[in-house]
Amino acid sequence: MTPGFKITESTHTYNCVVNSLKMAGFSQSAGQKWNVLWTGMIRPNRVKHVNEFQRINHFAGSWSLGRKDNMWRNIQRMRRLHGKAFDICPQTYIFPEDYKRWTIDREAAQFKNLYIMKPAASSCGRGIRVIGKTQ
Repeated sequence: MTPGFKITESTHTYNCVVNSLKMAGFSQSAGQKWNVLWTGMIRPNRVKHVNEFQRINHFAGSWSLGRKDNMWRNIQRMRRLHGKAFDICPQTYIFPEDYKRWTIDREAAQFKNLYIMKPAASSCGRGIRVIGKTQ
């Protein structure tokens, strides 16, 4: 039996994913017989039905790492608990709650720094802007 993959309706079908899987010998499946599931975020109750030969591109609860705003909140929490051991990423601002702090820090740096502005729940580069001294 040829290995199969399934792409759910909850996610975009990327040609690069489909082509890569087909070139690796997988065929697209519509039913329950799949080895690779390409999906959006998956609920924990669905994961318990996955067998040892099936793989999923996301794991339950990955919002804590996959979304940069949630990851930053978790890093901040761990910094408060464990200090410098979690000094692992640059200063991050989550808008709108950090807007005032960002403007103060930006003024203090005399508008010389560049900032990468990324929407909270976006992917594939959508909505990313670089903010410099003229914005």
